[in-house]
Amino acid sequence: LKKENKQLKKENEQLKKELGFNLKTWNDYILYVGRDGKQRTSREIFNEIELMETKPWASDAKTPESTCSATCGTLFSKNKLFKTNDSPHKYFILLS
Repeated sequence: LKKENKQLKKENEQLKKELGFNLKTWNDYILYVGRDGKQRTSREIFNEIELMETKPWASDAKTPESTCSATCGTLFSKNKLFKTNDSPHKYFILLS
């Protein structure tokens, strides 16, 4: 698992460099993670961001997972993400 996480982190950083992404805000990071078209919960999106070298939160942030969830909801309301009505977990998918 540790080796897999390290490989995913390496791939994420390489893709970021190749695509020239300049990720600054929560929106940028969440939309970047969703670019592959996979459906994920806000927790899964948060986990992907956590693997990245840079993050949209400060090291002393107390609730980055909650912020990720709230931002996913905001992106849904702005028609950037699609949200399923699955229970108990909601899934988000990037809208193109």
